[in-house]
Amino acid sequence: MPQGAYAVDLLKAQKQTEAAIVGLFEAELNARSLLKKVDKLTDACGMSRVPPKPIAQEFVKVLKATKSKLKSKYPSANVDVKLSYTQPKGFWRATPMVSCGLKMRSVGGGAYTVKQGDTLWGIATAQYGAGGLWTEIAALNPKEVKSKGNFIMAGVTLKIPKLNVPLTDCGIPALVRKSPDAGGKKPGVRVCAPPYEINLNATRPITRIINGPAVAWKITIQLRGTIGATCNLLMGSGVTLSNTKASVEKEAGAFLAGVEVGKFGTKGVSLRSKTGASWDIKLTVQSNGTLVGSISTKKISWKGKTHVFNGEVGFDITIRAMPKVKVVDLKGRIWDFVYDNGDLIQGVALFTAAAVTLVAATTLIATPVPGDEVVCYAAGFKMMHSSMKLMKFAR
Repeated sequence: MPQGAYAVDLLKAQKQTEAAIVGLFEAELNARSLLKKVDKLTDACGMSRVPPKPIAQEFVKVLKATKSKLKSKYPSANVDVKLSYTQPKGFWRATPMVSCGLKMRSVGGGAYTVKQGDTLWGIATAQYGAGGLWTEIAALNPKEVKSKGNFIMAGVTLKIPKLNVPLTDCGIPALVRKSPDAGGKKPGVRVCAPPYEINLNATRPITRIINGPAVAWKITIQLRGTIGATCNLLMGSGVTLSNTKASVEKEAGAFLAGVEVGKFGTKGVSLRSKTGASWDIKLTVQSNGTLVGSISTKKISWKGKTHVFNGEVGFDITIRAMPKVKVVDLKGRIWDFVYDNGDLIQGVALFTAAAVTLVAATTLIATPVPGDEVVCYAAGFKMMHSSMKLMKFAR
């Protein structure tokens, strides 16, 4: 459907064409030569409610001749005309009842991926046959068409609006224009995602644990140097600054996570990465038994899914021995103790309850209610006897 300024110009052209055609019919039907002939026929035929056949034939003849002229003068016009007859002052006159539209063809629609060197004018010319309609493409793609609506980037996919275009230009500015204006002729350019640099000195150390028979070795690797990432994708084709940074960090993170320890000994250690690079680092022993080593930066490059990485990588490495400590299953030990010493635990609990009962009985002696202390004493001694049985101190 028409968009923006073109829709306004198209409606204006339709109204102007209709007004011009109506004016043409009126001029022909009111031509002096025709009216003289009609007036003579009226005098000859006399008064009647409807125009006599000879008079109607004269008006229809002029109507047909005028319609034939329209085909060459207004080829895009689709005209339907009927005549309305009146008899002012006793003479017959014909008024044209015109219904006018423009013959249209549907063009455009779908999508187009911009190539380097493309212009909006050229794209509109290929899609519509009229470069001046590039503004309709720009109006439908405000995010893809940058810089005041006339700058495009290679790799961007544009939605092409479907338009109804008349068979001739009908004086519509966008269809009449034959040469590109300043906006429509700007070529599409390749704009790649900007390069990105990673400072390895600021990254977190990599930790690896190597288990030996009696000792575990904790290896801490700090990377040094920088890695630059360049993108082989074009901005605008789903690539933005934010997701570029995220993809770089993800691919670089995969490289860091892929650094593994190869050969390892007290004199040296070798590191390797999934990219195929390897480093041999000499180690020295410090007074506390820690092994340390470093290697200067070395050039490295690899190709990721969306970026090419180039840089220099070095390492500082620290290795500490950690004696293996046997882990005790404390929870399991507790349950084993409870299972093996159930009677003893129950006896201790019952003995504690008996002691509390006897203390309570001693307190009740001073109360004004006689007899309660006797009950408490009896219960307390009975629980104590039972607890001693459980603990095997009484039979």
